[in-house]
Amino acid sequence: MKYVENYWVEELPNGVIHLLVNCTQREIYFHAYNDISFLITGSELEYENGGWGDSECILELDPFIPENKDVIYIRSTMKEKDQLNFFWIPFERRGKRDRKILLESKL
Repeated sequence: MKYVENYWVEELPNGVIHLLVNCTQREIYFHAYNDISFLITGSELEYENGGWGDSECILELDPFIPENKDVIYIRSTMKEKDQLNFFWIPFERRGKRDRKILLESKL
């Protein structure tokens, strides 16, 4: 990969799946096409072109999200310096849930 030094996927104790991508530079532009395909570029021009014609800008992983019809995974992303962090947070599909409101507007 052109802008990727290394990466790994781990499952955290709370069930969250974490993908850490160490990049070769701090200025990184990225987009997740889906859960296994990522565009990672080093310039805004490359990003706008979608890495067109440069397969070195596409990180393609083997599927790693567990298949479970009772759980969906909500993806979240965080960039810190030269690292990209993708998190898949498990969310159980169940009927009615007990809600615990932590904060509510008083408008």
